[in-house]
Amino acid sequence: YNNCQSANLNGVYYRGSYDPKGNAPHQAENGVVWTTFKPATYSLKAVRMFVRPAEF
Repeated sequence: YNNCQSANLNGVYYRGSYDPKGNAPHQAENGVVWTTFKPATYSLKAVRMFVRPAEF
């Protein structure tokens, strides 16, 4: 991970797709997003993060 807003696992859950620009007072992409999986306008309901050893 090295790209701002390519992933936001601590964001707000919106039911499915949302419009970040028309979602006042939240005028930014603040949903739970992972842009390599779904577009930034799609808020994921749940995520899980796994950690593995560096020498994996």
